[in-house]
Amino acid sequence: MEIKKVGDLIIVNKSGIYGLGLSAEPYNGKVRYLRITDIDDAGNLLDQDKKSVTTLHENDYFLQQDDLVVARTGNSTGRTYVYDKSEGPMVYAGFLIKYVFDKNKINPRYLKYFTITSIYRNQTAKYSGSTRGNMSAQDFKNIKIVLPNRTTQDKMVVLFDFINKKMINNNKINAELESMAKTLYDYWFLQYEFPNEQGKPYKSSGGKLVWNEEFKREIPEKWEVNKIANCLIHINTGLNPRDHFVLNDGNIKYITVKNLTTTGELDFSACDTISNNTKELINKRSMISQGDILFASIAPLGRCFIIRETPNNLEINESVFSIRPNHKVSSEYLYQYFMSDYFVKKAEHSSTGSVFAGIRITTLNDMDIVTPPKVILDKFTKYLTNLYKLKHIKSKENQELSSVRDFLLPLLMNGQVTFI
Repeated sequence: MEIKKVGDLIIVNKSGIYGLGLSAEPYNGKVRYLRITDIDDAGNLLDQDKKSVTTLHENDYFLQQDDLVVARTGNSTGRTYVYDKSEGPMVYAGFLIKYVFDKNKINPRYLKYFTITSIYRNQTAKYSGSTRGNMSAQDFKNIKIVLPNRTTQDKMVVLFDFINKKMINNNKINAELESMAKTLYDYWFLQYEFPNEQGKPYKSSGGKLVWNEEFKREIPEKWEVNKIANCLIHINTGLNPRDHFVLNDGNIKYITVKNLTTTGELDFSACDTISNNTKELINKRSMISQGDILFASIAPLGRCFIIRETPNNLEINESVFSIRPNHKVSSEYLYQYFMSDYFVKKAEHSSTGSVFAGIRITTLNDMDIVTPPKVILDKFTKYLTNLYKLKHIKSKENQELSSVRDFLLPLLMNGQVTFI
């Protein structure tokens, strides 16, 4: 094992090159424009919101197999991605810096895994921040790396690539399950094609729709429109630190809006922690429990999470609502409503300011929601409960794989654990 600087391992004339400083355009299906927002904290490529770019000089910025790019600014500072040609042609944006490594000295994918360790992140912390921190090309060259011999590096890459691919596959399964749930919700409750008494699509089979003055649209006969407040047992929030407590003095996850996602998952990367005493203090206000919906109240809306097991290891801050439905709706139904484009647009229109920043509890309580008959609600809830059980299993598996990876990485790097 050695300690080396990044600058000792690169091909100098091909490294430290900043990307294109151009605005992204709609994806053209040919060449992807890689931005800092396309890379997650584990160094994986995100598939949402692909973009392209048009420039006469884009050929100078094409990535080659095993090129590494590092994010140099903002909260993403220090994130890395190692290019794989299987991802298709790619050019990189100006907030990324490219490095090419001497493969006789280092496996670039080993460096990818090194950059998710605390050893690395402690070195880059001084460059990051929401106030546009900045890490220069030279700063990254000065990063110190724990470097095992090349054989050990290669074995580590095989192991952690296997774990990473399993986690990516689980994420794809969960994305598909979430898409199926959304499609079913849209079909049943926005298009009104839920199964009628004969099991046929209601609206297209001649089901009666009646005008609802409160909702300002037609809804199925015998359905109701309620205020959201009338469908809840309670809606609470957590606490912000202020004078109440300090962060990162325990092992309880402290969930803020940045940890809630549009995929219905909790993103624990860069998640602060609190102590058990702090959790007890916050819980007197939040009262979070299994079955509650965690709701991000700050824009963008459409970021929620259903608590699937007793929340012994998490609590929330003031910007996260804890919502518990009553008998009129189920958690699954209300969750899908809050995640729908229909709700998000309606909530944004409720804002009185010129820029929508978020939603208050009073505004949310006063919004209307269509509530179906119990037989329809129960059937929908049963479908989604089974679907979300599988999603929860995959999410838990990823948490366990992530814990194993994070436990083994430093031990293998410094030689405390070795391969046979």
